[in-house]
Amino acid sequence: MGRIAHFVVGWNILVNNGNSGKRLGATVMSSKGRRAKGANLLAKEIKMLKNRLFNLLVGLALLSLILVACSGLASTKSSFPTGKFVLPDSESREGINFNQDGTWSAFFWEQTVAEGTYHVEGDLYTEEAGPKACPTSATYRYSFDGANLKFELVGEDNCQNRRESFDGVTYVLSK
Repeated sequence: MGRIAHFVVGWNILVNNGNSGKRLGATVMSSKGRRAKGANLLAKEIKMLKNRLFNLLVGLALLSLILVACSGLASTKSSFPTGKFVLPDSESREGINFNQDGTWSAFFWEQTVAEGTYHVEGDLYTEEAGPKACPTSATYRYSFDGANLKFELVGEDNCQNRRESFDGVTYVLSK
């Protein structure tokens, strides 16, 4: 006499004067069968969790790559020099102080005649508009050889005073 592991019962429900209605089915399993079915469900759930975990890890890896790439762009150090720069023929009486905090001040005979802010991206120097400077921003390409700082206009500069002070002009680092 063998053990009954799986037993299917079906029956018909007769309704409406003996016409057949719905057919229902039920499955009766031994405890061993229920454990096997439960193990299959558990294996499927574990596989789904592994897939979700894998997708999460891939997403985090992509996000970290994006953040590293973006932070590399933002933290690119500029080689723009700071300090006191004078016009070569002014006997150190006319020039510009470029500060590390992104501010500048122009001087003439030890008097500050203009001041403002700037930012640098690569070899492009952009002087920003300000109340004690020109009312519009402008960008200049700069080159620095360790002593001489030269500017060349990129695009347009509607501020005549700044254009005459920068475009094609070379300043010398003062000690």
